Amino acid sequence: MFITTVEAAKRLGVNRRTVLLWIQTKGIPAYRFSGIWRIDDNDLEKWIADKKINVKGTRGSNG
Repeated sequence: MFITTVEAAKRLGVNRRTVLLWIQTKGIPAYRFSGIWRIDDNDLEKWIADKKINVKGTRGSNG
């Protein structure tokens, strides 16, 4: 499932602009469809785990 940058920002606890910056500089895997960024939910979860980012509210079983 693809999520928007707004949804990713909520999950990461950051501003949407930060997500856009991280797409460009920190490698959040994202795709542009008709000029709109979309992020694969599973790719974001893997990116969070790989970067060892402590995020409240992720789908993982950490709670």
